[in-house]
Amino acid sequence: MEARLRPLSVAGEQECHSYVIGIEPEVTVFSYEQPGQMGTVNHFVVRGDPHTSLTIHAESTVETLNAKPFAGLDLLALDWESRLEASVASDYAEYLSPTPLVPLASVWSGPEAAPSVLAYAQALSAEIYGQFEYVPGATEISTPLSEFVALKRGVCQDYAHLMLSAARAHGVPARYVSGYIYAGGDAGTHGAGATHAWVEIYLPHAKVWKGFDPTNNILVGDKHIKIAVGRDYADVPPTKGILRAKPGQPLPTATDLVVDVRVEQLV
Repeated sequence: MEARLRPLSVAGEQECHSYVIGIEPEVTVFSYEQPGQMGTVNHFVVRGDPHTSLTIHAESTVETLNAKPFAGLDLLALDWESRLEASVASDYAEYLSPTPLVPLASVWSGPEAAPSVLAYAQALSAEIYGQFEYVPGATEISTPLSEFVALKRGVCQDYAHLMLSAARAHGVPARYVSGYIYAGGDAGTHGAGATHAWVEIYLPHAKVWKGFDPTNNILVGDKHIKIAVGRDYADVPPTKGILRAKPGQPLPTATDLVVDVRVEQLV
């Protein structure tokens, strides 16, 4: 099984000061780093006596540093056409291409051109937030994007995938981010209490990636904790594994997954 639960350390964004993972039944856990910001993967295999439950407990201490996400940005930059430069297309081709989970705006296109990529990303986030309803359990990760658009309700992965689809269709490099969000007692913050997802957009005038959270329609700042970055959810799922039955026994027809995420402010 694989687990991607260790927060990243990214200059100017956050620093992971400690991380502990435990598995029940107890096993040896191996780790390896994926390239770029694709995160740390914990790998383990449970062998021995058959078991009916598997518990993964991960605890981290993270310092978030991005309290002023607009700092250093030229809010008046007219860089919309810069997104089409050959260097952008070649350097970020993987974040401009469709994936099985992210077709390119085949069912929903969002806003049209804007004076800047930053303005476009803000408008796109606001339009998704305004048109769709956050309803846990309304979709699954296998739910096609077209079904989410038809339902008009879903969860953070759906919001993020839709933003990726529209942005890439307009030639804007966009990547998927998995992580957590700190609500601080705000009942209006969606995504707390579970793994969260948002989008990073490449801003050509500043040559930086900036995070946008369409589920909450906010620019990503020091309330977000980044775990991993990929093209879509399939690149960086929190957990992924293979279940084998006892010899001569069938696999269970259903399994239960219980996720409990708690983010607490220490200072």
